[in-house]
Amino acid sequence: MYQLIEKYFFNLVSVFLHPIFVPFYAINILLFTYSQYVIFNQKSVLLFIALFFMVTVFLPALVLMLMYYFRLFSSFTIKTKEDRLAVSSVMLMFYFFLFFLLKNADFPAFIKIFLFALPFIVLALLILQWFYHTISIHMYALSSVIGMLIFYKLQMNVTAPFVCIFVICLAVGLTATARLISLSHNYKDVILGSVLGVFFSFFIFLIYQYL
Repeated sequence: MYQLIEKYFFNLVSVFLHPIFVPFYAINILLFTYSQYVIFNQKSVLLFIALFFMVTVFLPALVLMLMYYFRLFSSFTIKTKEDRLAVSSVMLMFYFFLFFLLKNADFPAFIKIFLFALPFIVLALLILQWFYHTISIHMYALSSVIGMLIFYKLQMNVTAPFVCIFVICLAVGLTATARLISLSHNYKDVILGSVLGVFFSFFIFLIYQYL
């Protein structure tokens, strides 16, 4: 009975912390960190969040379901190299679309940096998967949020609220456990995903400072 509950719990963790949702969680953490901007721009922020969800979650999920329906990839578990590259490519396409759609919008710097970094973080993942396709996408995505928070702390002198830091660290720990318990990945996949997620995220955010 305990093993069954454990299995369902960690399956739910993997679903709710799926990489497709992580950018949406990340932008909300960022907006919560810059709460003063949100307070004085509530309507525009709500519209932005709605658009962000549509482009980064709803539309990619719809495309992936259609791809699965037409057997363009074999399983939602995306264990093969081809499946993983296909899923990452779909996400990358929509992230670049969002960037070009909003690049001339009148947003503050902290949002523009995020919109710039997002597609390139996924592009780095796509290249990594080409050479080592079993890297944990879950861990890469969540750890990239940590890299983002480090960047905003070191380069923009903005510290995320403690609750955000606690939640993301808890999410990383639970997800790592879930990926190992479900045998979806081994320790090497999880560690590589975590380390490279932090590194590439911070590095790509940093690049924006010199453009």
